[in-house]
Amino acid sequence: MKKKGEQGKEKSIKKDDFLEDFDFYIMPQDYQGKALIQKSIPKPVAPKVKKPDPIPEPTIPNPIPQKKKKRVNNWLVIGGVLFLVVLSIISYLFVRPTEDTLPIEVSEPFIPAREEESPVEPESIDVPIVPVQGIDTDSDGLTDTEEALYGSESRNPDTDADSFLDGNEVFHLFDPLSPDPSLLIDSVAIELMNIEEPVQYSLLRPKSWLVISDETSEIDDAVSVADLTLQPMDGSKIKISFYEKDEGVGLETWYLSQREVDSGPKSRFLDMISKQGLIGMSSVDQRITFLDIGSYAVFFHYDLVGQSRVEYLQTFQMMVNSFKTP
Repeated sequence: MKKKGEQGKEKSIKKDDFLEDFDFYIMPQDYQGKALIQKSIPKPVAPKVKKPDPIPEPTIPNPIPQKKKKRVNNWLVIGGVLFLVVLSIISYLFVRPTEDTLPIEVSEPFIPAREEESPVEPESIDVPIVPVQGIDTDSDGLTDTEEALYGSESRNPDTDADSFLDGNEVFHLFDPLSPDPSLLIDSVAIELMNIEEPVQYSLLRPKSWLVISDETSEIDDAVSVADLTLQPMDGSKIKISFYEKDEGVGLETWYLSQREVDSGPKSRFLDMISKQGLIGMSSVDQRITFLDIGSYAVFFHYDLVGQSRVEYLQTFQMMVNSFKTP
């Protein structure tokens, strides 16, 4: 016999076993006695998607219909070739040279022989030499060559320290080595020439210069009656000539009468008076001078004889200034 406690326990066990087959849900206290309202949740609506425009299908151009190649007839080609062969044979038979036909000689064109011309030699043109003044180191009017002639200093314009330039003293017939009033006639480098016939005159000249001729000279139609030629050391010449003229005729009038072209001396000559008081005219370059001594016209000419430098111009003018007649 079972005890009472054990029976109750057995019953509780069976009850728990029974409850395991069911699920229990307990309603919350807030909802007890109220109708259950179930809220409907709207379903999400999907956005409308615009369909893309349909892609146009590419248009395929219609194919160009190709012409069907015509088939060339083989017999036509063969006939054309035979025709060309026959034509070539006929042409050869007509064109080929025969024994009767002579070859045509083609002569070259006639070209006349050209005479060889001798080369023409250019005419020689005498180009006048334009003389230049000789070197004057101290610029005193005397070239260095004349300084050596008179014994003065080429680097001292006033050798005798008398306040006059050496060239100015020679031009005025004074000695450049001795103070004024020493005359040039007293210089050891100068001598006085006295000529008696056919014209009587005197002048100063350098002792070192040579007397080389006394031949007559001409100015156009006038012939000199007396001449004197002196030669300096450089090979040039100083010529003195005398021409007869009427005593009452002036020097310019006489000179124009001797010229073929009446151009007048004024374009080439300037009036001058020598240190002896003689009236004359001198060229622009001062290498030609005429003096009037009454019945004669005295002609002084400094001839360079091809020299390119004028070395003795001051000495030439000294001789003109020293010329005098009794």
